[in-house]
Amino acid sequence: MSIPTSYALKVSGGQVRLYKTNGTFVRPIVSGAKSAVLQGDEVHATMPDGKVRIHALSGTYKRTI
Repeated sequence: MSIPTSYALKVSGGQVRLYKTNGTFVRPIVSGAKSAVLQGDEVHATMPDGKVRIHALSGTYKRTI
């Protein structure tokens, strides 16, 4: 049985970056964001126009709401 990996986000200069909670960089997710939050296995990035771009943890774009 494996222990699930926990993640954290950092938003700097509009770039959303995904990290493991031990501090290891995983990948960039999206650029141009004002803020971002983890929701389950998705990253919800709020853009300057108020729209929310949703990406998988793999970085794959899913949809905009």
